[in-house]
Amino acid sequence: MYLKVTKYKYKGKWYRHAKIVEGYRVGSKVKHRTLVNIGKIKSDEDLERAKDLLESMKRGETLIKLKDLKVESVLEYGLVHTGQQLWEKLGLGKVLSEAVEGRRNKFDFPSISLLLAMNRFYKPSSEREAYEWMKNEAFHDVHVEPQYLYRSLDLLAENKDRIERGFFEKIRDKVGLNTDLVFYDLTSTYFEGEGPEIAEHGYSRDHRPDRKQVVIGVVMCSGIPIAHRVWSGSTADRSTLKAAVADIKGRFQVDRAIFVADRGVFAVKNLEELEGGGFDYIISTKRRNNRFLQELLARPVEKVRTVKVEGKRRYILCLNPEVREQTLENLNYLKREAEEKFEQLNVELAGSKKKGDLLNKLVKKTIGNASKFFGWELSDGKFSYHLKKEVWDYERAIAGKLLLVTSSGLRPQKVEEAYRELKVVEQFFDDLKHLVSVRPVYHTADRRVGGHVFVCVLALLLKRLIDRKLGTSGSQAIKELKRIKMIKCMIGDEEMFIPTRLTETQKSIFQKLEIEESRGIL
Repeated sequence: MYLKVTKYKYKGKWYRHAKIVEGYRVGSKVKHRTLVNIGKIKSDEDLERAKDLLESMKRGETLIKLKDLKVESVLEYGLVHTGQQLWEKLGLGKVLSEAVEGRRNKFDFPSISLLLAMNRFYKPSSEREAYEWMKNEAFHDVHVEPQYLYRSLDLLAENKDRIERGFFEKIRDKVGLNTDLVFYDLTSTYFEGEGPEIAEHGYSRDHRPDRKQVVIGVVMCSGIPIAHRVWSGSTADRSTLKAAVADIKGRFQVDRAIFVADRGVFAVKNLEELEGGGFDYIISTKRRNNRFLQELLARPVEKVRTVKVEGKRRYILCLNPEVREQTLENLNYLKREAEEKFEQLNVELAGSKKKGDLLNKLVKKTIGNASKFFGWELSDGKFSYHLKKEVWDYERAIAGKLLLVTSSGLRPQKVEEAYRELKVVEQFFDDLKHLVSVRPVYHTADRRVGGHVFVCVLALLLKRLIDRKLGTSGSQAIKELKRIKMIKCMIGDEEMFIPTRLTETQKSIFQKLEIEESRGIL
């Protein structure tokens, strides 16, 4: 078998033509037959490809004619494949298997859980829709039935604490986690209908107080979510910190750390709880309705300084000049706009007899958020208003400021820097709501809601691991990985799977993540 290249002249120009031939004997004569007619050779690259084809045939590789190849479907592959590889490398699937050891599960719980998590990046919806995606649109070799998905949610919820502990140990040992700083924050998600028993009305971060909700808390180290909890929708933020402390000290056996949290969990009782548990803390304080804190916030500061020391506790006042300038500008605009609307009300209410709640509702509806800066009255048909100077001056005084309380020995600037890192949790919650779409939630049983939230956390755990490996935000990497498809083809009765050609960017992502590229399956 060899490559035969012939030259011929046509209309004054020379051309090359290639084919792969082999010799055979007929009696004493040697004849040749064409195995593959390659066609015109227009460049050196064409010649090299012809030589590669010859070598493939010598290795016994099957050649396929394009006319015999039928494309059946295009399947989601890149991100699913990456998730499976990371899952295996870190031993996360093994953690799930061990968590349900002894149960007679007739399905692959670890793989179903991973596919549920991967589905949140592609088509986040109900479990029924996730099943259709797994069955018809995703490339994997897992046997899936609808009931497997619901059972997986139950197992995730029932074994959450054990699974999170196992994940923590694997990631700590193989990736590395800095448990010196522990970040804690909360969010909420609401239901369109009645929701589960745990759903109640409460403080809504989605600005939907009319909807029942649940509160979700997350603990993170080094940008990785290590624990989460789901509480009833009416749970006060400050009452949740005790459970987070118990998780860190009990489940994760971390005896010393600095807890970093937002003002929602600020309470003297919580500070005492942390101190009693041997933990230090950096917590943002409330800005209003506390005279002691208000007096500290109103003090002058150039950038960051200690303004009060009470035993081990230090109060650190921070200023962001850019935020202050923008806030003051917004306040002045709000005041001017309100005064213009008051002048309109002065005309509209002339001679009116509105009183009490009716008057207050009208004014608040008219001037909106500026209402806290003004007082007003309607006497003898004449409307009047005045600026609440004390309130106004205080809001201007605290513009761009942040008051932190800490028991740590960190310098004031380091205290502020550590607190600013809390934004990683805020980004996690943003991803929870928009990237993997935690809502709408299609479940009415508490355990299923817990399992659903856990699936979303699993998805973001994988994203954070990608972030960490790449050293940048994984959002763009996820977009690139989602562009990689697996093409299902038929050659007669045989199936063939061919991945799309990787771009240089996609190759780079695979290399940095140490992900093996698939060469296709026949």
